[in-house]
Amino acid sequence: MAPRNGESTVIPVAYISFSTVTGLLDRLSEGGVPHRIDPSFLDNYAGGYRPTILASLRALGLIDSAGTPTDVLDALVQADDPQRRKLVGELVRAHYGFLLKLPSNATQSQMEEAFEQVGVRGDTRRKAAAFFLKACEFGGVSVSALWRVPKVPSSAARRPSRRASAAGDVPAEPLAVAPPVPAIGDGLPAEIVGLLRKIPKEGETWPPSDRRRFTVALEALFDLFYTDSVSPQPEPALDGG
Repeated sequence: MAPRNGESTVIPVAYISFSTVTGLLDRLSEGGVPHRIDPSFLDNYAGGYRPTILASLRALGLIDSAGTPTDVLDALVQADDPQRRKLVGELVRAHYGFLLKLPSNATQSQMEEAFEQVGVRGDTRRKAAAFFLKACEFGGVSVSALWRVPKVPSSAARRPSRRASAAGDVPAEPLAVAPPVPAIGDGLPAEIVGLLRKIPKEGETWPPSDRRRFTVALEALFDLFYTDSVSPQPEPALDGG
């Protein structure tokens, strides 16, 4: 279901990059917690990503329905690193019981099925799983060693069209056409393109604090849309002789 009136579809778990949360906590530790966390406070993120951040913060119980920070968020902001890791572990246990109740050797499919049972499917499931696994790692929560971030589904390859020649069934020779030069942003997620458009023009003012916030936001989007792992290469075949 598409978002309406600036609100994201209600999802019972977080489906943002985990580094978005840690970056927000660091920012709040430095600048203080505002009376309300709303889209205007998240101005260093692309507009389309802000409702997702707010929905995820609500799912984690860090803000209420009006955007007011909760005591849980205040505790995370004030905590030092060891205490923050402990609190994140408690947060995971409080909100992801449907996953943590699975056997310690549960398979990848069992994890993905558990997400589906709470209404989290498709690419949202991939993002939610990525957040969950990062949060578990940060908070010291043990999960099945078989669990990984679901892979991004690859688009089906398009078959080239064949033109029949005037002589009959023999396909015509393809025309030699130079490939188009891709525009900047082609193939990139809309959230990343939106953030890149916020870069000031050459010669304009861009304070260091705003640059750091931009870098944190960009890194968070990279974590959200790209995976860390590389598919293993097949082993070379051995000669039978």
